[in-house]
Amino acid sequence: HPSTSLGKRRNMNDGTKKDDNMTNNGQEVDDPEFIDLNSPDVVEVEINEADDLEPMEDDDDQDESNILGDNEPNVPDQSSFSIDCHKDSVYAVALNFADNGTNLQVLSGGGDDKAFLTSIKKDGQEKNVFDLSEGSKNPHKDSVSCVAFNTSYVGEKDKKLFALGCFDGTIQIWDLDAGSLLHKLEGPTDVEWVSWHPKGGSVLLAGSTDGTVWMYHALTSKCLQVFCGHEADVTCGDFTMDGKLAVSAGADGTVRVWAPRTGLSKHVFRLGDNTGGGEASYGGQQPATTCMDISPTLVLVGSEDGNAYLCHVGNKKVVAVLQHAKDDSSVMKTGGTDDESMIDTSLRSVEAVGFFKGVGDSQYNWCATGGVDGVLKVWDLGNNGQCRQVCVPSAIVVDPEKEKESPNDAEGFKSGGITKLQWHPNLPLIFTSSTDGVVRLWDARTGSLLQSFTGGNMETINSLDVYFDASKNNNECILATGSDDGVIRLFRIDIGAAVSS
Repeated sequence: HPSTSLGKRRNMNDGTKKDDNMTNNGQEVDDPEFIDLNSPDVVEVEINEADDLEPMEDDDDQDESNILGDNEPNVPDQSSFSIDCHKDSVYAVALNFADNGTNLQVLSGGGDDKAFLTSIKKDGQEKNVFDLSEGSKNPHKDSVSCVAFNTSYVGEKDKKLFALGCFDGTIQIWDLDAGSLLHKLEGPTDVEWVSWHPKGGSVLLAGSTDGTVWMYHALTSKCLQVFCGHEADVTCGDFTMDGKLAVSAGADGTVRVWAPRTGLSKHVFRLGDNTGGGEASYGGQQPATTCMDISPTLVLVGSEDGNAYLCHVGNKKVVAVLQHAKDDSSVMKTGGTDDESMIDTSLRSVEAVGFFKGVGDSQYNWCATGGVDGVLKVWDLGNNGQCRQVCVPSAIVVDPEKEKESPNDAEGFKSGGITKLQWHPNLPLIFTSSTDGVVRLWDARTGSLLQSFTGGNMETINSLDVYFDASKNNNECILATGSDDGVIRLFRIDIGAAVSS
């Protein structure tokens, strides 16, 4: 699905070498015969030097600057700090502060089959990069697709851990304080995502491309449950906020609710219609899911059909379908065969979703969706899921007339699609990352763009994490991005200044 095409590329090199006597299609060819120049069959051809070709004109030379990319726009690097340790795309980043907030820890995984833990002192003057693949003596054999700390869910006396999920089907559990590998978990085919249990942070949930969801006790490496039922990749999942249920969504277009203690399925939401239980209406098949967020009673799932589905785990109903990308003929492929007539999902897919979970005076019943169309939408769940704001970067429209005719046509835009979004913990503000290498800060109340942050190029941002400084009332934050250029960038952001300006 589109989110996979933006990152997490598999290493497809099988190590085979083509024989010199084989053609590209695998057929064997004979060795070339020797040519005897004294043979009567050889004919000498005379060349008149006067008819020789004239020199090539300068205009016929290909512009070297175009080859080298000199004409690309000059993008400023506004990051406060960068970590250049990966040799391929960075697919996952996670942040944690240790030592009473003086030591920033950055966990990352990438397409170079590597994972790193980088420690940075708060003043930025001291950096230590630890290659976890070398430190474990068990190097990963494929892309490291997901990383996660458990520090948000543990107390002072609990063991602090982090997990690394890999496309080689393994999950590594590390002791954060000791810097040592505790366990190497196996079972899944390819690990798509990992998530910690919110109560104690010692139980780990993991989704696989083989349609299974695995639950482990991280401290003992014991497999507690294997949830089976999905008929395709399990693209996203998590525990509910009270930890009593596990929820997963897959490329088969279903959202499944599981009982962790028994391993049984509590309910299956089948997406593609308004009830979650009928026939699919998306090209005759269930739409593949891409992303998920969970509130106390609701699950919000983004889908390739351009919708986000709001599922209630209590009454077991799809209570709302948020239409992020409207139906349009420009996103349909027409043809004679079934394959050629399939819907082109690349212009519709919802790649990021999130609930606003603010408390106190800032508690709005809102959620947000971000798509490959580059648009962020804010929805009012207290008003029947009405779209409250449509947030579009001012430079996104290349041809206004084309935008009026076909809002979802990618040729009418020049800004990148949204890959991730994250709400501020207590203010109605949203950070988004995109395929054009830009991080944007939005005001969900007005739909206005408060500030943009660039990292010196236009490479796709695959992963985003934000650490908000609670000691400063969350008015300052550290934001981390992982991009296709293999660089992790850190931005120190004064949120109060951005809002007041």
